[in-house]
Amino acid sequence: MLLLVGSFRPTTSSRPKLLTDISDGFRLVWRDPLLRTLVIIVAVMNIGWSAWLSMMVLYMVKPGPGGLSEFGFGLMLTSIGIGGLVGALLTVPLVNRIGRRWAIGADILGTFLMLTIPALSSNAWWIGGAAIIGGFGGSMWSIVVSSIRQQIIPDAMLGRTGGVFRLFGYGALPLGSALAGLIGEAFSIPAVFAFCGGATALLFIPFFRNITPTALRYNQV
Repeated sequence: MLLLVGSFRPTTSSRPKLLTDISDGFRLVWRDPLLRTLVIIVAVMNIGWSAWLSMMVLYMVKPGPGGLSEFGFGLMLTSIGIGGLVGALLTVPLVNRIGRRWAIGADILGTFLMLTIPALSSNAWWIGGAAIIGGFGGSMWSIVVSSIRQQIIPDAMLGRTGGVFRLFGYGALPLGSALAGLIGEAFSIPAVFAFCGGATALLFIPFFRNITPTALRYNQV
């Protein structure tokens, strides 16, 4: 970082105003259909990821229907990391081939599969394979969406809009755990996965409506 060339000081000389800066970030994200859609997608998918992680140990470890030992369950969870590593390596060539729009769509589809398959089967191989796809999509999402934000958001607003994305993304995690507990208690653990998978599938509606080639403005990394 010390070797980077350029000026990285704020362009404004006025003192920052916390509430004004926060509201400016929210306003910019919410008024832009593309950014608004992306922040909604990350919130809904993170609810699903959190619910998945909260319920999976009860579902897969003995005496749950998955029948795994503690070691086997930990081994199964490494599938997410494997998918994430592969995604980090292959995202750029894949996006150069299919474009950013379909990379985002592929992540929604991968998350849908990861969340829905446990609702249909407790087989560890199926669930682990779906988790690899989900981990791959997670890495791809981070790379693609971060590059989109950096290219379409003014430099002075990057920090504020980044805070909005983190608020919705990280704020969704405890909501997902709470929702999973409520649904699991009222219905069943598979119902948690089915609900989150269905909610993720609905994301294709704003995806096709607002994440268009014109809105993205860029097709390549």
